[in-house]
Amino acid sequence: MNNLLFTLMNASNLVRRVAALTLLLFVAMIPLSIAAMAAYNVSDLAKNIDTQRLSLGHLTAFISNSAKAAESSPPSSSASAGDLFLAGATAAIAQANLQTLVTDIARKENVEVASTSGLPLLESGRLRLAGIRLSLQGGLAPMYGAIKQIELATPPLVIREVSIRNVTPIQSSVLSGPIQLSAELSVYGSISPATTIEGGVAK
Repeated sequence: MNNLLFTLMNASNLVRRVAALTLLLFVAMIPLSIAAMAAYNVSDLAKNIDTQRLSLGHLTAFISNSAKAAESSPPSSSASAGDLFLAGATAAIAQANLQTLVTDIARKENVEVASTSGLPLLESGRLRLAGIRLSLQGGLAPMYGAIKQIELATPPLVIREVSIRNVTPIQSSVLSGPIQLSAELSVYGSISPATTIEGGVAK
């Protein structure tokens, strides 16, 4: 380093001016490079957020369409009773089994079950439905997987009500990371006509 400085001090004025100009350009390029890298990272994060927002829209549409299809399509007459009804000699036991089934599905999809509570029994003619309300928390993909698996469960389950909120932390009006969701779901399953309604089912 000392030898380089000594050489420059003894060089001609032209050489020293060229060296000074080169050093000045190098110093000026540092903040420009940092700014370019920051702009690229912000742009990449914005694209990722837009993609996740689109997926969130698809999730909402999927829930809405699945609920409508489940309510309008009667169970197949070829299905066995065990495939159609929640297990349990009483409505309270059936409701407890429903809670176990749904919470197991959520946890397998890496979704946190924050809370669960029983819902009043629904009756329409011979059709009786035991229900639970649960609060879920998790990322976009796990939440989508959990809701999809609830819709595909055996015995058939119906999501009658759902509320989803984006709880991703925001810094300087920008999402700070992957989308995190909080969801409230009301899930129902059919109970057999032979099941008694006594036993403490939520009223």
